[in-house]
Amino acid sequence: MKYVIGDIHGQYYKLLDLINLTKSDTTEYIFLGDYIDRGEHSKEVIDYLIKLSKKVKCIFLIGNHEDMWFKYLKGDKSWLDMILLYGGIKTVKSYIDKDLTYMAAKTIVIQAKKMENAFKIHKKFFGKLLYYYELDNYICVHAGINPQYKDLVLPSHNQEDLLWIREEFIDSKFFYKGKKIIFGHTSFGKPYVDKYKIGIDTTMKTITAFCVEGEYFINNEGEINE
Repeated sequence: MKYVIGDIHGQYYKLLDLINLTKSDTTEYIFLGDYIDRGEHSKEVIDYLIKLSKKVKCIFLIGNHEDMWFKYLKGDKSWLDMILLYGGIKTVKSYIDKDLTYMAAKTIVIQAKKMENAFKIHKKFFGKLLYYYELDNYICVHAGINPQYKDLVLPSHNQEDLLWIREEFIDSKFFYKGKKIIFGHTSFGKPYVDKYKIGIDTTMKTITAFCVEGEYFINNEGEINE
């Protein structure tokens, strides 16, 4: 069975519960990104995903939260406030393994080498994240596809759109090359479904997976919705 899993945001124990409910020797997972920030256990989430990928087939997409960190660590200091405001303090805490005030976390992030050292063990994982993944009947992206460019092949699309777009995509009505679009990024109380797209970021309450073959949803609490 193939499962597409929405945003995780450092919620390690919810992720563990969901995998335990869905995993078998033949299970395949497609993760839509946003593994880090906001939750308490970003480092533990990445550690677990790396181990999981050695046991079953996993495809990992990049989310806007990973992208913010990459850009900052590559020298674009304009992302500092965004990182801290959108849950980065808890990510720093999970890697440094101690409680941090806002200013203490900011100091550590400003000293980028410390964060690079903290992330070093996960460098290969972050370096292999994809912007999209195609299945027979679905296309998986983190945030969505800009409807203005729906007729272009995805490698030609603006990566910012794939990571950040919201209303313009959600309010649109189109298939991508005949395929329904599965996305995360925008959080809903329950999975979002219309004729053209499926949204599975429910991290304000749960972590949700979409079963591709069965076309149903299951969350970490074991609730199944068809």
